[in-house]
Amino acid sequence: MSNVIPLKFGTPIEYARKFLDAPDDKHPTWTFLNTPIEADFELTPENIAPYAVQILDKMAEIERDSSVSKITVVNGSIQVFTGRKI
Repeated sequence: MSNVIPLKFGTPIEYARKFLDAPDDKHPTWTFLNTPIEADFELTPENIAPYAVQILDKMAEIERDSSVSKITVVNGSIQVFTGRKI
């Protein structure tokens, strides 16, 4: 028996497509669950997909206690910012 919980929405690319929003008239930057996301590469659902589940995990951990203000992906490392760096 596997200890892996299946992803509810399927693959990481499907997660990215579900939660990642492109810039529009109301939001000048890419957002993930309504949180601005910055990366050191061009953002698309396909190239953010490897990070999508990691971002969700970090946001769920943080949102228990506070709100998320920004997400960055730099050199393959994800940081989720609130009032304090976590």
